[in-house]
Amino acid sequence: MATTTLSIAAPAAADLQNEVSEARMTADMILITDDESLKIATAEMNRMAKRVKELEAARKKITQPIDQAKKNVMALFKPATEGYTTAINKIKLAIGVYCDKRDREIAEARAKAEREAAAQRKALEEKAIAAETPEEAQALVETAAMVTAEPVAAAPKTGGMSVRKVWKAEVTDKAAFLAHVAQHPELLECVDVRIAALERFISATGGAVVIPGVQIHQETQIASRG
Repeated sequence: MATTTLSIAAPAAADLQNEVSEARMTADMILITDDESLKIATAEMNRMAKRVKELEAARKKITQPIDQAKKNVMALFKPATEGYTTAINKIKLAIGVYCDKRDREIAEARAKAEREAAAQRKALEEKAIAAETPEEAQALVETAAMVTAEPVAAAPKTGGMSVRKVWKAEVTDKAAFLAHVAQHPELLECVDVRIAALERFISATGGAVVIPGVQIHQETQIASRG
């Protein structure tokens, strides 16, 4: 088995923490009251942004070889694990088809047994109605009450696997589904709002839109040029 050795030269955590503490102290001390203090604040912001880029570059210098090594390992094992997964899923599909067929046959056999038992009970009850004596009628009624369906053996358990039934759903008409959700709040947890898409729509209208249930406001964002 091939081996790869990675050498990592990382900065001291204490040094980075001291840097961050100084940056926070500087940010706490900045008070913008006029254009001159705005220039000073902007310069500090850009200086810090530049330092962040330097730290990111240093971090990537360490993590990129690690990330590449991880990608190489993933690429090595992925074909094998995916191949096994495909084979396993094929077997699972075949097992599911067989189990479904077997369950249907058992259900049909039980339904048939119930129908036959019901027919026997009905025949005995009809004979009871036509009986010549009350005693004979009573005996036929009691016999009919004891008639039950022939038992049908349940599917045998197979070691090494478990079988369970799960319900699946597919939305085929989004508009109809959302209209139904609007009338049934208990389904609200089934719907996720894509905020980014909603904000793009609002931005395209210049904020000149009213959407029930949505609060629209504008934020000021500052970008550094460090």
